[in-house]
Amino acid sequence: MPESFEKHLFITQLLEKQLNNSGCPNQKSCQILHVDGFLKDAETKAFYRNSFCEADNAVWNTCKRFQTKTALNLCPDFVMPDSTFSLDEILDRLEEGQK
Repeated sequence: MPESFEKHLFITQLLEKQLNNSGCPNQKSCQILHVDGFLKDAETKAFYRNSFCEADNAVWNTCKRFQTKTALNLCPDFVMPDSTFSLDEILDRLEEGQK
């Protein structure tokens, strides 16, 4: 293999790894991380941050807050990263709260 190809491959793999491990793109605006008192205690906040927010993309893609924000462009306070609500259930709860 030519040296330039190996160098390009190395750089590409390094960038791909950084992208996969850069954490959730919603970290900067997620209430879980930035609103004091949003969660009941610091341990819960640390658990979510470590388990979802700062994990690789295979994990944070499973975060229900990320999925909801991506689909609806908002995320209600009752949705946690490990919530089992479907998007339809989330919409139903939002509508019920607005009545």
